[in-house]
Amino acid sequence: MKFILFEGIDGSGKTTLAKKLADRVEGVYYDSPPECIRDIKEKGIITSDEIRLQYYLLGNIIASEEIKNILKTNHVVCDRYIYSTMADHSVRLEREIRINPNLLFPDYIIYTKANLKIIEERLLMRDGRIKKGEIKFLDKVAQKIEFLLRYDNELLLGNKNVIYVDTTNRDPEGLVDLIVKQIF
Repeated sequence: MKFILFEGIDGSGKTTLAKKLADRVEGVYYDSPPECIRDIKEKGIITSDEIRLQYYLLGNIIASEEIKNILKTNHVVCDRYIYSTMADHSVRLEREIRINPNLLFPDYIIYTKANLKIIEERLLMRDGRIKKGEIKFLDKVAQKIEFLLRYDNELLLGNKNVIYVDTTNRDPEGLVDLIVKQIF
C-alpha cells in the first residue's frame, strides 16, 4: 500500500486533486490535522502562533499513527502533513521548525502550485474574501515548502519521489491521470 501526500498552499488545488486521486485508486482520503483534535481549534483555544504550532505538531503525530494503521489495508492519500506544518510555522514564527524524524514519511509527495492570481481568484470564490496580506503570506509559505522539498535531504530521508504539479488552468482529471501514471 502507498502513502501519498499532497502539499501546497490554500487555493493551489491540492484538496481537489487529493480527493480525486483517492477515489481513482480506491484509497482513503485523509485530511490533516486529524478529526479527533479539530474541536481544539474550533473552540478558540489556540491563542498564539506558538500554541498553533504545538497543535499541528500533535496533529502530525496522531496522523502518523492513524495512517500507519490505514496502510495495512488501503492506500492513503493525505491532504497536508509535516511539510505544511514546518513551512507555515517557519514563516509565522520567523525561525526554522524541525519535525520528529520518527514520524511516518510518505512514499510520494505531490506538491501543487498555481499562479498567485489564480490562487487569489480561487480563494475569493471559496471564501468570499481574502484577509489583508494573505496572498503575500501564502507566497512565502509556498516558497518555504518548495525549498524543503527540493533541498532538505535530511527531511526527505532519501525520498526522491516528489512530483511537482502546476494546476494553473489545468483540468483536475487530466492531472490525476498524470499522477496515476507516475505512481502506479
